[in-house]
Amino acid sequence: MRDDECARRLKELEERIEALEGLVNLALEELRDIRSLLEQRGSAARARDEGGHPLLRAIEERKFLDTKEIRSKSALRGLIERGVVVLLRDEGANREIATTKKIVSDLLSRLPLDVGEAERLGEREYELLEILNRLGYVIKKDNKYVATQLADEFKT
Repeated sequence: MRDDECARRLKELEERIEALEGLVNLALEELRDIRSLLEQRGSAARARDEGGHPLLRAIEERKFLDTKEIRSKSALRGLIERGVVVLLRDEGANREIATTKKIVSDLLSRLPLDVGEAERLGEREYELLEILNRLGYVIKKDNKYVATQLADEFKT
């Protein structure tokens, strides 16, 4: 092999090595980005596991939220699909609320409840009771709130 051909092949080989180094560096950067994303998701998942989903915490804290107040419709949809959150559509008041089965179940477990006692519930609980009454899950009978057969779907 001649010297000029050896030099040419050596130069080609160096260029190919440089190109491969560039590809390896690019792959390493992408791996770092992926690792960073996974770590962020992992810390978000840990936060959800430790304290629950932020939307779920807000619902539990306030007993229910109007769906108009909820910004993350995808988070709401996910919680509904998991069966944790339920939507209650109150046509009479032209509103839709999101609450949990557990909150409704806990409230229903206190029934029958005298009307006077019900009025001493917290404001949000009383409002939820009234919504359940308008939707037919609860009725007023003999001056008491009583669960109807419809309410069986909330039993845990």
